[in-house]
Amino acid sequence: MHIGTIIKDKRLSLGLTLEQVAQAIGVTRTTVQRWETGYIKSIRSDKIPRLAAVLNVPAEMLHRLNDDDPKLPDSIHTFGSSAQELSSTSITDEAMAPMFLPGDVVWFAPVTGEISQGDILAVRLGTDVIVRFVYPHDDGFLLTTANHTSQPIILNKTTGKAVIVGVGIHANFTIAGKVVFFQRQVG
Repeated sequence: MHIGTIIKDKRLSLGLTLEQVAQAIGVTRTTVQRWETGYIKSIRSDKIPRLAAVLNVPAEMLHRLNDDDPKLPDSIHTFGSSAQELSSTSITDEAMAPMFLPGDVVWFAPVTGEISQGDILAVRLGTDVIVRFVYPHDDGFLLTTANHTSQPIILNKTTGKAVIVGVGIHANFTIAGKVVFFQRQVG
């Protein structure tokens, strides 16, 4: 997956213009446009944290997608969690496409701090683990997808139930962790 696809899709889903993203990062509008189209193949490492903050995505994921980032570590240990604390799940649907595709493996760490708007969470619904964007909502959280093909899910912290909006299905849930890394099979 090209990092530009993620930048453009997430920018558009947040309703941000090229100018707004450029200004927040400290680059020109043309630079952001060239990132999105792939004309610029590699983003400078020092720009990644600001870009991640603007787009509400994990910086680690952008580093991973950044083709020629010399600071990309080989070890997952640098992502702030030890290997013993990380869990993984395989993506089985296209709800988070183009960010995560079926067959991708996402790694998540236990939530140790506050859950913030736009974090990507792994949530256990019954025996399934799903990956979604999270937004604080009343007495819980609203889970949304990247491509808007699925109904939003409301997690009610008081009752411990998940409700699929518009469908009325209730299921028990647990927040499995925040997504920190992913792997994609190529070819």
